[in-house]
Amino acid sequence: MERRYGKILISGKFIEEIPEDISEIFSKLKSIVLRCENLYDRDAFEYYLYSPLFDIVKYGEISPLYTIKITVHYDSDGKRTDFDVDVEKRQENCFMGLNPTMDLLYKGE
Repeated sequence: MERRYGKILISGKFIEEIPEDISEIFSKLKSIVLRCENLYDRDAFEYYLYSPLFDIVKYGEISPLYTIKITVHYDSDGKRTDFDVDVEKRQENCFMGLNPTMDLLYKGE
């Protein structure tokens, strides 16, 4: 297995309010959770994941931080039908100044 490791930060609010969507996001990422840490002071969860969507990480390198980008699809009545998931590697590799509620970026089509 290639070393396609990365980390993401998800707000505790999202975990509480949309757990089914979080589960589907992980499924669409084809990810395996390697570690999860509850960051009490940020009301967030830091996930270390394997995903074929992540870049390869060499031995000794720190796993990069990714932002999850979500595109939501709606039917003609305005009801959500599905969503697509993509990832973007962040330039910085720390959570300082990162608002975990913005880790999931919803944009409608």
